[in-house]
Amino acid sequence: MTEHEEIVAGLAPLFKKAEKEGLWFHEGFHDVSFSPKELRKEQANGKFWWGACNWKLIDPQSLIKDFKKDIRRAEDEIKKIQKRINNQ
Repeated sequence: MTEHEEIVAGLAPLFKKAEKEGLWFHEGFHDVSFSPKELRKEQANGKFWWGACNWKLIDPQSLIKDFKKDIRRAEDEIKKIQKRINNQ
């Protein structure tokens, strides 16, 4: 079995689960996330051929929650800086 075939075989159960449960593939080191359809398209273009051990399946709604949390933190920091500027 070639390396490519091993990757395909290893990812097959993840694709099946992701498609069935509406999950996305997430790779934490590069912080990239793809729907199963998007990942297949990227792989068709020769990208992101990483083994199953590199991927975690996530609920895509968690990405939205994380970004909203980041926005709130940034807004809090802006308010703190604005307060410091006004207090000079």
